Amino acid sequence: MRERLSRSAFGICCGALSAVNAGVAGLDALLSGFMADHFGFRSIFMLTLAVGVAAVTLSWKAVPASEPRDTAKGGMDWKGAALVALGVAGINLVLTNGGHVGWFSPVVLGLIAAAVAALVAFVMVERRVNYPLAPIDQLRSRYAWPVLAVTILTFASLMVVLGYIIPSIAENDHVGFGASGQVTALLFIAPVAAAKMIAAPFVGRLGARIGFVNVLRAGLVGAVDRKSTRLNSS
Repeated sequence: MRERLSRSAFGICCGALSAVNAGVAGLDALLSGFMADHFGFRSIFMLTLAVGVAAVTLSWKAVPASEPRDTAKGGMDWKGAALVALGVAGINLVLTNGGHVGWFSPVVLGLIAAAVAALVAFVMVERRVNYPLAPIDQLRSRYAWPVLAVTILTFASLMVVLGYIIPSIAENDHVGFGASGQVTALLFIAPVAAAKMIAAPFVGRLGARIGFVNVLRAGLVGAVDRKSTRLNSS
């Protein structure tokens, strides 16, 4: 995008892409709540698959191809991609099924071993291939790992609160409100997603003008200050 868009348009598009990660202005949350109430929560995964296929198709047809002079040498690291996918899938399955089948059950222990083996193999492969998916040596740089760590922690905290804690409490009949999926999405999830969709393009444009790092610093300072204010008031 940086090669084909102006500086301000690049910032706006970055903000829009970031906002989409938290939901399409809440519409996806409302649709997911409806599907969970009427067809079961597993139907949401089918919706995700359909949207992913549509996105790949539109990208294939609409995104312009790179100019021959801009094409970089090398190729896709399919081995690394397969190994990191297996590792992440293993971790996800462990966290999803550990509470149901037991954290020390043979199935969970096998998934842990498989995930660790896949990630170790991923590191070994990335050190040997000519065009790695994730250059291991570069990840040690202080310009790389802090950005990755902040991104993972920020999105993990957001997704855990919005995608798990709030729905679990809101839909619980004993300690919560006993709300349906649609009501939970309407009252708690959609407003946050809508606010992000409105604010993110403006923040992205601001980042293109003053620097994304400065915007990140200001956001962190504001979050800490707001938290300290709440603690003092309580």
